[in-house]
Amino acid sequence: MKSPIQVLHLLGPNEEQPPDNLQIAAAVRALRVGPALDASVFSDKPQVISLRTPVDREVTETLSQLAGLDLPILGVGEDAVKWLDAQVSEHISPEDLRSLLDLLSRISTSERYEKRQDDATSESNRVYRFTEDVIALIEHLMCLRFPSYAERTKRVLQSCMWIGTHLALASHALRELSYAARLREVGKLGLPDHILLKPREHRTPEEQAIYDRYPALGAMAVSEFSALRDAARIVGHQLENFDGSGPSGLMAHQIPLAARVLRVAGAYEMIMEETRIPRTESQALELLERGRGSLFDPLLVKLYFNYRSLNGQPERKTDTVRVTYSDLTEGMILAEDVWSRTGMKIAARGTRLTPHTLRILYSLPSDPTIETVEVYRH
Repeated sequence: MKSPIQVLHLLGPNEEQPPDNLQIAAAVRALRVGPALDASVFSDKPQVISLRTPVDREVTETLSQLAGLDLPILGVGEDAVKWLDAQVSEHISPEDLRSLLDLLSRISTSERYEKRQDDATSESNRVYRFTEDVIALIEHLMCLRFPSYAERTKRVLQSCMWIGTHLALASHALRELSYAARLREVGKLGLPDHILLKPREHRTPEEQAIYDRYPALGAMAVSEFSALRDAARIVGHQLENFDGSGPSGLMAHQIPLAARVLRVAGAYEMIMEETRIPRTESQALELLERGRGSLFDPLLVKLYFNYRSLNGQPERKTDTVRVTYSDLTEGMILAEDVWSRTGMKIAARGTRLTPHTLRILYSLPSDPTIETVEVYRH
């Protein structure tokens, strides 16, 4: 059986008890109006406030004290009051009154929920816009100091977002990863020029140790802004090694996932930017492969290879072979797009098959006219 509506009835100066039909229709608590209110009315969680009309000054003052409850107000009587949410005759039947109270309560609950949601969304949007402005300012400052910063950061951000999406990270986790990718080098602003601008091979071990502190310096600076504290944690752990040999000694899954992603993406950029030993893309990927399980998360290295196969120009054999769906195995690289029967692209040419992509291929109905798919030979 449905619980009765909880009504707080304000007793006027000449009123001894709430109307009889109201007491039948709802669970009523009577409150005598006056300068001092019983504090328990705020904890009783009424759903509707009721009062008799006409309304005098004392009732109006009491309503102002109850404004924080944000409840609909029902007037019982013959005198019209404009600001009431509803008004009924004193002679309304208890059944009709019960229906009206239920309607008022449901509408009010819905409106309060929507208002809270709107307020929360508005605040969230305000914080997001402000955060974006702060990051944009930092990026401009970084570009003044490091002319190549913008393009380098763009590449790291793109690869991080691709990997994060394929890991099915939640939207907030992707957002924090994007912030960290854009702010990962900010700690370099705190390094002395004679170390920062010196090529790596010319630094002494002591100077290299100072240089390697830039993630910690960046995390310290970024964490001063409360909306970026999660991103700061990622920035601070971006040079941790998967085997635990990094700055903080964290290993494997003790290292935040986003920091492990940033470790791989950042390492590739560092390898490709090293001028002393120019390397091709395949040579850089080979160095990442050597670091699997020691420097880098093995799964993320595989995902990064997949990303490069789609967005880079990997030097691989061009001969292909057609295989049936049942013969597709992990590690194969698609040489053509795979489409569903509804015309949706399931997997793009260049995708390196993983257990995750294989599950997608097997779960979505492919074009029934296609029984095989072309893949690159190993």
